[in-house]
Amino acid sequence: MRSLCAALVVVATLVVAGCGSSSKPSAATATATTATTVDGKPARLTESQQARVDHATRRILSVITLYQSKLNSCVPQKHRRKACVKHVVRPAERVVASTRKTLTTLGAATGGGCSNEVQALGDSLDSLTEDLRGETVAASSGDVGTYTQVGASVQQDLRAFAATAQEVTKSCA
Repeated sequence: MRSLCAALVVVATLVVAGCGSSSKPSAATATATTATTVDGKPARLTESQQARVDHATRRILSVITLYQSKLNSCVPQKHRRKACVKHVVRPAERVVASTRKTLTTLGAATGGGCSNEVQALGDSLDSLTEDLRGETVAASSGDVGTYTQVGASVQQDLRAFAATAQEVTKSCA
């Protein structure tokens, strides 16, 4: 299980490294070619907005990977399991809430296809959050079988989240 977590950390790091593409146009080119949608909203994210998306993505990937690693140590405990899980869950909940707020703000600030991509990233975060809740419940109850199954779903959702974040980078930069 530890080797799986270590491998996932490496994969997540590699995926995040692809999020900040160096093929972005320069700031002068970006401002000169910024298109607007029918409702007057920009069709692309500004460089600072894209940096916010990249930062939020990196935070989610690192916090959720750490969350799962720490949660693994809570499951075998019998007497302090619920307290341990509660202690592990709080930081992850804060990062998920912060990321959701960032994505909602950026989705409202843009229009067109970029807004749809940011919304898709938010939907991916929602799917990830649902599986995290299931994993938390399974860990609290000590149900190792369910915990293992839901943990695999969380990993799939993390990959999907990272892929969607890369689509935002491609579509909105």
